[in-house]
Amino acid sequence: MLLVVGLSLNPGRARSLEAAGPTLLYPHYVTETRLEGRELVVWVKTAFWDEQRPYSLDEIRALGPALAFHDDVWRGLTLLLAIPPQAAVRIAGVRGEGQVVDWWFTATARRGLETPAVAELVGPPFWFRDQRVQRLRLRPVLAEERRQRLLLHPRLEVRLALEGDWNEHPARPDPHWESLYQQVLANYGDGLRWRQIPPASEMGTGAAPLSANGIRRLRVLVQEPGIQRIPYAQIAALAPEWLERDPRHLQMYRGREKIAILVEGEEDGHLDTGDDILFYAPPWSHKASLADVFWLTLGADKGSRMAVRPAAGEAPPLPGFRDTRHLEEAHIYYSDLPMSEDGDHWYWAALRPGRSGTATTTIAFALAPLAWGPLDATLRLRVLGRDLGTLLVHLWLNEYPLGSFSLADGQEATPSFVLPHFLLRDQNNELRVLVSRQGEQTNTLVLDWLELEYVRRYEAKAGRLELAVDWPGSWRVDMNGFHELPWVWDVTRPLQPARVMDVRGRRGSDGLLTATFVSTASGRTRYTACEPGATPTPQVTAAPAQNRLRDPALQADYLILTPSDLRPAAERLAAYRRSQGLQAMVVELSEVYDAFNAGVA
Repeated sequence: MLLVVGLSLNPGRARSLEAAGPTLLYPHYVTETRLEGRELVVWVKTAFWDEQRPYSLDEIRALGPALAFHDDVWRGLTLLLAIPPQAAVRIAGVRGEGQVVDWWFTATARRGLETPAVAELVGPPFWFRDQRVQRLRLRPVLAEERRQRLLLHPRLEVRLALEGDWNEHPARPDPHWESLYQQVLANYGDGLRWRQIPPASEMGTGAAPLSANGIRRLRVLVQEPGIQRIPYAQIAALAPEWLERDPRHLQMYRGREKIAILVEGEEDGHLDTGDDILFYAPPWSHKASLADVFWLTLGADKGSRMAVRPAAGEAPPLPGFRDTRHLEEAHIYYSDLPMSEDGDHWYWAALRPGRSGTATTTIAFALAPLAWGPLDATLRLRVLGRDLGTLLVHLWLNEYPLGSFSLADGQEATPSFVLPHFLLRDQNNELRVLVSRQGEQTNTLVLDWLELEYVRRYEAKAGRLELAVDWPGSWRVDMNGFHELPWVWDVTRPLQPARVMDVRGRRGSDGLLTATFVSTASGRTRYTACEPGATPTPQVTAAPAQNRLRDPALQADYLILTPSDLRPAAERLAAYRRSQGLQAMVVELSEVYDAFNAGVA
C-alpha cells in the first residue's frame, strides 16, 4: 500500500524570510508498515519539492543560503498509527540516511531548533472511534546551529515498541467509518486486528457519567471557581424522584473524576427542605472554556464526602502569603507563532519601531491588598520576535526602571526582574514597555502575557478569599473584611476538599469581621473562604440518563447540528430532508458536548 500523506503545496502560505531562491517543502510517502514481533516498523520516504518540481540533494547543497524552507518543514508531519488497546508505546529506534548540507545559519534554519527530534511520540494514545491510536511526528529536516549545517533524511525507519500484554481483536463491521479509517491511519491493515469498543474507564473526559437505574442526571454549569451551593429547591424541581431516595448516594463528577461534596442534613437518610449541596469548583483554563461542567447523579453506592479538619489552638500569626497575578489578553492572532500544531496563537500586543526607531505601550493593572515589609516581588513576561532584526526592550514599573534585554529574529524569551515590594500599589500599577531598533532591520515584539509574584494580605473581597499558607507547621491565619463568619475549606487537593472546623470571628470597630483559624500542615496549603451569603449558585439543568449519540445502532443520512435557539428551524430542515427519503436527525450542540467532552463546550 502506498499512502500519500504529504503537505499542501499552497504557494500562498510559503514564506521566504531572507532567501532569494526557491522555498521547499517535503511530501512524505509511507512506503511500508510492518509488525515484527512486538515492534511496529514504519518506513518513510521524503522528497523535497518547491511548487513545481523536486530538488535533489546536490541541488540543495548548491543553493545553500539562497534556499528557504516552508514553515511546515519545521512543524514536521504527524502520522496516526493504530496500536493495540492495552499496549504502551515507545520509540525503540530510528534509522535514516542523514545527508549533511552546509548552511548559512539564518533565522529560517533557527526555527528548526525548536523541534530537534527526528521522530517523537506526541501526547498519550487516544481512541479514534473503535481504534486506539498514537500520534508520531516526523521531522526529516534538522538544523544544527553550532556546526552551521542542516541534516536531511530522505529515508527514515522508525521502530515502535509495543509493550505490555495485548491481544488481537477482530474488527467488527463498521461500514460508515471504514473509509475514514483507511484515509487517516498509516497502518490501516494492522489496525484491523486491534479494534474494540472503548471501555468506559478509558474514555477520559469524553462521556459524562450515567446515572444508575436509568435515573436522570443533573448538569451543573459553573461560571467561576470556588465554593458553590445547589439549593434544595433546584433538586426538588429538576429531579423530584430523588426526594424519595437516600441522599447519601448522591455522587458528583468532573468528567470521570469523583468530587467530594457536602450534603447538608443527609444524616437522616432524607433530602428535606434546607438540605443544600455544597462543593468546590477548582480553577480551570478560560482559554479552553468560559465555564466548567460538573455532573450530579444518584448512584447505587454512597458518594464521596468531604473530610473534616479541626483548626483550633494557639499559633503565631502570619501577615500574608505569596500569590501570582497572571495577566493575559487575546487581541492578535498569528498562525505561525508558535511553530507547533497545538500551541496558543493568540497574543496581547505587538510593538514595531517606526521611523523614530522606537515604539512604546503601557499596561495598567491592579493587585490584591499588599503586605508590607522588607520584601521582594518578581515580574515575568513572555515575548517573541515576529520578524528578522534585533530589538532592545526597556521596562519600567511605576516609573521604576526594571532593566533591559535584547530580542533577535524569531527568538522567544521569558525574562524576569526582581524589584522592591514597596514599589507596588493596590491600584493603578503601570508597566511601560519601550522597544528600540538595533541595526538596519526592524523586528516586531509580540507580547504574550505577564505575571507578578508578590505578597498579599489575608483580606476578603465581596465575601470571598482564595488564600494559602506558605510555611509548614502551625500558623494562625487572620482573615479580614468579612461581614459574616465564612466557611473555610482546605483545597490543597481540589477534588477532595476538607472542611475546616473551629473558625472563630471577632468584629472590629468598622463593623467588619475578622475570621481566624489555625493551619497545621507539613507543606504549602491552599484554602478557600466564603461567606454563606456570598456563595454562588451554579446553573443546573436536567439531562437524560443515557446519551443517544454513543448508541452504535443510531444512524442517520443527514445530521443537523444546532444550538438550542435554532432547533425549531433545524427541525423544519430535517422534515424537508425526510420528505426526500433521507433519514435526518437533529442534534443540539449540548448533546455533543455531553457525549464526547463531559458537557464542556
